[in-house]
Amino acid sequence: MGEKDSSTFLERLDNESNLLFRTVRPSDMDGLRTLHEELFPIRYEDKYYHSAVEGRGFFGLPMKTIIAEEPSSGEIVGFIFYQFIDQADVEDRGLFRYDPPQVCYILVFGLTARYRRKGIGSKLMEMCLNDCRNNPLCGGVS
Repeated sequence: MGEKDSSTFLERLDNESNLLFRTVRPSDMDGLRTLHEELFPIRYEDKYYHSAVEGRGFFGLPMKTIIAEEPSSGEIVGFIFYQFIDQADVEDRGLFRYDPPQVCYILVFGLTARYRRKGIGSKLMEMCLNDCRNNPLCGGVS
């Protein structure tokens, strides 16, 4: 588990297990691909996963990824990819009553079946929404 940063913390799920929530690392590429292919019927080229672990999203803008990891095995059990996009680039502007400077786009959100219904998805979403609240330019989530 060696690499840690200020965005890494353990969260107790129940009396027996913990999960590690953290930002993505370059070493996560294979684990992200494995889980993504388990969850979604779409197959992407390596470039997609390289961009994810390097934090590059659409329009060349930064993309953020939060990982839920089983600390004893290092298995990635969930993730959320999102990025802040300028209002001018938003396709579905009709969703908002006003024109915020930026919108948070949730690009991919997934959790392996055996970890569902334990609050993990809610925790990943909460972390994304906290980031939105801390961004003074963000006026909505899509």
